[in-house]
Amino acid sequence: MIRSSAGVLNTRSIVLTVSACLMLFSATVFADVTVTGQIAITRSSNGVFDPLDILAAYQRTSPGSQQLGATIFRPSTDPRTPSIQATIVSGGGPGYVSSASSAQRTTPQSTGRGRNFELRADASVLMRWTDFIVSGPSGGPAMMPISANILLEGTAGLASSTIANGDSQDPGRSGWGSSASAAFTLGINGVPNGNVWALSSMDGGPVTTFGSGLFANFQGSVRGTTPSVMVPVNIPFSIQMSLTTSAGVYSPEGAGGFISAFVDFAHTGSFDTTGSAFVLPAGYTINSASAGVTNNSYIVPAPSVGALLGLGGLVATRRRRQRNVSSHVR
Repeated sequence: MIRSSAGVLNTRSIVLTVSACLMLFSATVFADVTVTGQIAITRSSNGVFDPLDILAAYQRTSPGSQQLGATIFRPSTDPRTPSIQATIVSGGGPGYVSSASSAQRTTPQSTGRGRNFELRADASVLMRWTDFIVSGPSGGPAMMPISANILLEGTAGLASSTIANGDSQDPGRSGWGSSASAAFTLGINGVPNGNVWALSSMDGGPVTTFGSGLFANFQGSVRGTTPSVMVPVNIPFSIQMSLTTSAGVYSPEGAGGFISAFVDFAHTGSFDTTGSAFVLPAGYTINSASAGVTNNSYIVPAPSVGALLGLGGLVATRRRRQRNVSSHVR
């Protein structure tokens, strides 16, 4: 139950769903996946923070493939008290990771500034495969450099309305903000390579975008190659792939209006689906049954985690409601 000076949220209307599927590879399992997620609210006043209010959370490590997600909706019975909605979803499987987050708050009527209020939705996945093998002509070197060809596809957006009922205490929307970010890391034989993409907006102003590594100049889809890493020949080694998405909205708790953020990489981060999965010296190839890589080609598995909780429908709803401040990339 969430209390404010304006009233109490009707927690009986909370909708919380958690879904999961688990696939085990036959015989010995050479892959494992860890998925985590959390939806939480923080409040503060004069630099003093209330205890974290965790609305939904999951964490699980399993062999093979796994997908988990949660959605929460807390409507308010009082037009002066925020209604909130958030979704988290993450999963991984042969050669891919996927994650998505969304957060939204709506207060039809303003009651003044009040305490600072933040709603966050964070989801992540870590996928590990331990049966990669580079093979080639006999008598060759014991170690050689390889690079991975990666496909990243995702979208993100921020939206907010004008202050409802012309809040005289906050005409400039001071203290309003939203953010959405994605972080992708690929580790070959213990050597990681990180990439970050982030959007943010403060006080109803323009959206600022930042991208690094594969996400530099990101416009919704990119194929790129990671730096070279030395790996053994004819000896199994591991590759890790991780993806984290975060969406957050914050404003004075009593401020009226609508604000939302979403980031959707459910379709996904993976090895490249066209051409070679890795850059190798001539005469060599690479295989991993657990990651879906055969003769240096990545075979796309079944549809990813995006359909699990219907995040696309939530995103579409947000797009229809975007006013004043918006950014959408695909």
